[in-house]
Amino acid sequence: MGPEFIILDELAVYVTTLKNFREQDFFWYAVRSLVLKARQAGIFLIFAIQRPDKTTLQGSLRDNMICKVSTGVFTDQGYDRTFPNSKNKTFINKEEIKGRGYIDVGTGVPIEFYSPFVPSNFDFI
Repeated sequence: MGPEFIILDELAVYVTTLKNFREQDFFWYAVRSLVLKARQAGIFLIFAIQRPDKTTLQGSLRDNMICKVSTGVFTDQGYDRTFPNSKNKTFINKEEIKGRGYIDVGTGVPIEFYSPFVPSNFDFI
């Protein structure tokens, strides 16, 4: 069986659409179970969020994520929340470079990466 990917884009917006705390608790219970157990079964979760703080993604869940990626310009707090084990790392904000970001693939050491920006009118053929 091949890997399965579950993508939750705009996670914070989705959570606000839940009607009450009971629905939110049920949702977070299911997500927590998936984060802690699904990787072994070949199921991988991808969360796309604007702010990686504990109101959007609980710290215990964030700490169990293996790969963390940041793109764009973050505040120092944003980098600390995304990469909590890299307090001594210097992050360089290069505001004018589209496609620049940082990635931690589970080593605890984020590295800078560059993904070329492709405009929507680009012809691949």
